[in-house]
Amino acid sequence: MKKPYKKLFLDANILFDLVNSSNDINNYSLYFFNKILDQQRSLYCSPTTFAITYYLIGKNLKEKKHLNDKVKRFFEPFTFTREDAVIMEKVLRSSFTDLEDGLQYYSAIDAGVDVIITKNHFDFVRSAIPVYHPLQYISEFFL
Repeated sequence: MKKPYKKLFLDANILFDLVNSSNDINNYSLYFFNKILDQQRSLYCSPTTFAITYYLIGKNLKEKKHLNDKVKRFFEPFTFTREDAVIMEKVLRSSFTDLEDGLQYYSAIDAGVDVIITKNHFDFVRSAIPVYHPLQYISEFFL
């Protein structure tokens, strides 16, 4: 078994799966996330991912204090990347056709992560760092 990466950036679609992990199709993301936490890897996500996840959790929780407490606990293991004018300029000059993918990619690169984990690995075909689908990561590093 290979040695897992230390600094992992989780794309928004992975966190979406975690929020909806009651769905059997998304359970592998929950398994992946728990294994990563067990190994005490450094987890990263972007402010865009925070906003998307906050919105999704908020669709089911209407009371703001409860929502804020749940989101705070959910993001506790994460370090947030930055999304500022420097990152935005890189996105605008890039070949990314999807703004969110560009934000995810350049904020991950800026944070110095070792790998990007996403269900849409084909969105990052020209990545300067390795990109894994969660199932691929599980099979290479946990089995």
